[in-house]
Amino acid sequence: MILESIKIQNIRSYVDEEIKFPKGSTLLAGDIGTGKSTILLAIEFALFGTAKGQLSGDSLLRKGSSEGSVELTFRLNGEQVTIKRALKRRNETISQTAGHIINRGTKKEGTAVELKAQMLNLLGYPKDMLTKKNDLYRYTVYTPQEAMKHILYDSAEQRQDTLRRIFGIDKYKNIRENTIVFLRFLKEKQKELEIRLETLQDNKELKNKLDVDCNRIKKELELNSEEQDKLQKELREVRKELKDVEKKTKKLQDYKKEFNMQEDILKEKLQQITKNREGIIEIESKIKELEEKKSNTIVEELKKEDREIEKEIFQIQKEIDVFKQEKNRVEEKLNHLEEEEVRLKKEIQTKNEQTLGILDKRAEMLAIEQELKNNLGVKTKLEEESKNLQELILGLSKLKTEEEQSRKIIKDVKNLEHCPQCRQEVNEGHRTKILDEENLKLNEVENRIIKLDSLKREKQKTIDDLNKKINLVEEKEKEKLTVGADIKRQEEIVEEIVKLRTQLSEVSQKIKDGYDSKMGESKLKSHEDKLIKLNLELKNVQKQKLMQKEKQHLGELIKEKSKTKNKLEDSNQETKKQIGSINLKKKELQENIDSMKEIEQEYLKIEGKEKQKEEKEKQLEAQKASMKKELMLLEEQLNRLHVEILNQEKHKKEKMRFMKIQDWLSSNFNPLTTVIEKHVMTHIHKEFDNSFKQWFDILVDDDNLSIRLDEEFSPVIIQNSYETDVENLSGGEKTSAALAYRLALNKVINHAIETIRTKDLIILDEPTDGFSMEQLDNVRNVLDELSLNQIIIVSHENKIESFVDNIIRVGKEDHISRVLS
Repeated sequence: MILESIKIQNIRSYVDEEIKFPKGSTLLAGDIGTGKSTILLAIEFALFGTAKGQLSGDSLLRKGSSEGSVELTFRLNGEQVTIKRALKRRNETISQTAGHIINRGTKKEGTAVELKAQMLNLLGYPKDMLTKKNDLYRYTVYTPQEAMKHILYDSAEQRQDTLRRIFGIDKYKNIRENTIVFLRFLKEKQKELEIRLETLQDNKELKNKLDVDCNRIKKELELNSEEQDKLQKELREVRKELKDVEKKTKKLQDYKKEFNMQEDILKEKLQQITKNREGIIEIESKIKELEEKKSNTIVEELKKEDREIEKEIFQIQKEIDVFKQEKNRVEEKLNHLEEEEVRLKKEIQTKNEQTLGILDKRAEMLAIEQELKNNLGVKTKLEEESKNLQELILGLSKLKTEEEQSRKIIKDVKNLEHCPQCRQEVNEGHRTKILDEENLKLNEVENRIIKLDSLKREKQKTIDDLNKKINLVEEKEKEKLTVGADIKRQEEIVEEIVKLRTQLSEVSQKIKDGYDSKMGESKLKSHEDKLIKLNLELKNVQKQKLMQKEKQHLGELIKEKSKTKNKLEDSNQETKKQIGSINLKKKELQENIDSMKEIEQEYLKIEGKEKQKEEKEKQLEAQKASMKKELMLLEEQLNRLHVEILNQEKHKKEKMRFMKIQDWLSSNFNPLTTVIEKHVMTHIHKEFDNSFKQWFDILVDDDNLSIRLDEEFSPVIIQNSYETDVENLSGGEKTSAALAYRLALNKVINHAIETIRTKDLIILDEPTDGFSMEQLDNVRNVLDELSLNQIIIVSHENKIESFVDNIIRVGKEDHISRVLS
């Protein structure tokens, strides 16, 4: 893999920059903080995207920017590949958006994860790196400056875990840990199965007992069925006999029913004769009474017909109705006019009351208009004061910004030990001078803030007072409109009162005219008296006619009653004949009943026998149902036991299988993974140790100082034949040990993992931190020994410029990084 170019937009201190990478060794030169390491982080981001704990979107996207991107072009196996990734700020979070890869002229869009998967495939990295950190890249191609010494100072266990992960043999440890978890699971399952097997023997004994009970009940059911068959046969014979006797009993019942029916008919006939006799006596009495009433009814001779009288009454009534209608019409009209008069008087009184305050309203209007003239300049003054307040607020904001900057400088300088630009130590005198200047500036700014703040409060109070006045003016304007409307409304009411008084005068005149024109009532009284006399005369005529009709009706009633009496006498004679026939029929039926008395006793005897048999049959059926239910419950219990015993037998076999698996995993499998891992780590250790010693000897030219790796891959320093810790080395020697460990690890990984396609490239970020001038000369030997197609070094050491083939200079101005050459 050979890098060709990178385009950076809104990444950290870069806004829009493109960098070309030549082959051979290249130095990224520039002062501290100019953006050299940002280029290396941008390369890593383009290849693999963000990674939690290593490379976050928040640390990459330029502050204040909503979007950023990196486009990297490199050559792989002679083919040019371009990958582009982007970042986007959404609310408070920064996330990756879709990007693309161009390979062999074909462009493929993809999400962040899809791009990483394609890149791992292109670079020959293991697929499981898709969900892991970029450790393989960071230990073979590029290790950030601050992370280069971490592996040296990690604990032995953390270091070995890191190496296992890099070489892809962490799976052996994972297998052992998973095996321990699985063994724990097997033990728990065995305990669970042992609990389930505790009742196996008891279940087998209970099953045998239930089998015996089931067989006993089945035999009892057979005996019950035999007894039921015998009883049913006896019942059929009894029921046949009962059926024969039932026919005779039915005939006897028919005789008795017929006998009772004849008795009822006889009683009815006798009652009819008695009733007819009573009717004849009552009719004879009624005839006598009617004859007496007829002889006493006397009818007078009529002098005048009722029709003539009715005609006269109709004519007089008609005249009376005409008089009354006219009277009602006049009275109704007068009532309406009187009501209208009362209404008009009330309305005039109400309108007069509504106009009482018109003079006060007009005085109030004049007062409001005068007050409005006095307040015309309030709004203009408010605008001027508001403008002054805004200028004060703006000035305060600028002063507070200056205050914050001063406080920040004071805070930073207090804790500052080294200059962020040149890394030189800051002396106490220089720090005190800066602090005194900033404190003086801060006091001045604070005093100005207090003064402006006081002015701001005064202006705000003035504006509040003016706003209150404006609100009062606006209220007065509204009040003026309201009062004006009231005055106009009262003037309209005065006009309405004049119209109402005219209407009232007209109504009063009409009422007076109406009373004068009321008709006389004497003629009406004369007609009513005559009508009363004619009604009395009509009633007398109608009474005489009614008495005449009643006398005729009495004669007809006497004739009708005589006919009814004759019919009743004939009916009694016929009924007496029927009674004789009924008595003869009764005698014959009684003889038949007496001859069949023994049939009922015989029927009752056979019926009792049938009931006994049926009762016994019910008892047998109940016993049978009880035994069937008991048998069903026993069989259900047996089935459950059978299933449980089968399951327990399976559990027994399963337990034995688990025990065998547990024994094999503990005795064979786990030890085997440990041996394999140890064998692989031993092989790696040998190559790693040799390479580590070689690189350290190149970097540190001291015969009394050597280095080696112990069994846990920890560096062991040998100084003057004595072992010592890495912490006891000088700063340059520690950096040499870290760089040697890094280069040795790079070589071993590239040899161990054949598929990796990044073997031609290495990036060294500030590899000479703490080096003396003599040690810097050894870097040339390192570069020669590496012998790679492309080496990129980040350093601010000028001496290294003479060791490399190419130099890319980076500078920073106004917080924006740029490539200078």
